[in-house]
Amino acid sequence: MTADPGLETGDSREPLERLLRDLRARPEGLSEREVTRRLEVHGPNELVRRAGWDWPRQLLGQFTHPLALLLWLAAALAVLSGTVVLGLAIVAVIVLNAVLAFVQEQQAERAVEALAAYLPARATVIRDGERRTVQARDLVPGDILVVEEGDRVSADARLLSGGIEVDLSTLTGESLPAFRSAELTDVGGTLLTARDLLFSGTSCTSGQARALVFATGMRTELGRIAALSQRVGRDESPLERQAKRVAWLIAALTQNRMRVTDLWTASGPTSPDGARLGDPTLSALAASMAACSNAELSVDDPGSATGDPTEVALLRASATLGTDVSPSRRARRRLRQFHFDPARRLMSTVDQDGERRVINVKGAPE
Repeated sequence: MTADPGLETGDSREPLERLLRDLRARPEGLSEREVTRRLEVHGPNELVRRAGWDWPRQLLGQFTHPLALLLWLAAALAVLSGTVVLGLAIVAVIVLNAVLAFVQEQQAERAVEALAAYLPARATVIRDGERRTVQARDLVPGDILVVEEGDRVSADARLLSGGIEVDLSTLTGESLPAFRSAELTDVGGTLLTARDLLFSGTSCTSGQARALVFATGMRTELGRIAALSQRVGRDESPLERQAKRVAWLIAALTQNRMRVTDLWTASGPTSPDGARLGDPTLSALAASMAACSNAELSVDDPGSATGDPTEVALLRASATLGTDVSPSRRARRRLRQFHFDPARRLMSTVDQDGERRVINVKGAPE
């Protein structure tokens, strides 16, 4: 391969002689002048956090992204329509989702700091033919790295001589040390299993070797992991998907109007529009819906009504079935009313029907 005159690069799996040529490296190491130039080109050998981390702005963003704005609108419409419980539930979803997303972003930021802790502060290199101890952040591609027992590897490198046992648990999770040698040249398999390569963040448990640095900073395998941790996305939870669906229903296809579409009685299933007038079972059901309600339909404007949307829908269905739903008739017949009880989940009224008294009940089936 041909090297860019301004940027030394190399394929870590190519023959060693070619890698040395592409990196413009020598067994006696780089000169300090060349190291300075390469630092300007490649940057320091360190893991970089995502720029612009501003936690107040990030937290605010969790409450103002498109889905959150849609949920805020849905909550406001729910409260204005009288369904305060639904509005509060949507607000709770917004807050919960924002907190979870914010915590996850913070964890991603801390992941970079945790990975950076695996990098040593100093490294031993060969420069101008001499062995020197330098700041690990000053390593550049083409440096000759000296690795001995107890050292932590500072950059990704190709072994030039010697053999060592390496702890790769930071990258592979493997607890047993792996032997790496300059004599074990691998051209197949994965990069992490190559027996002549060393990787940033791993530890030398025994032996001594010299290696040619071919990647530093965010270009190392450890740097790739750090970059991925900052780009990680989060799937929507089932709760978020349902909340999003409810928000769209409330904010986009709804007018806060309910309508009875199906009726189930002992006579079988039917609908208010398709019901057979005069059926005694349906007539009894319609009378009960009209009696056990506090909603009112406008006499002058059939489309106008006051009261709870559910009761309005039941009252309209009752009127469609031919029942007198006027408030005056309901008031004359009503003897007692038991308001809706959240614990019992029902409302009931006691009404006078001729010579007998009737209890009409409306609530949850159970």
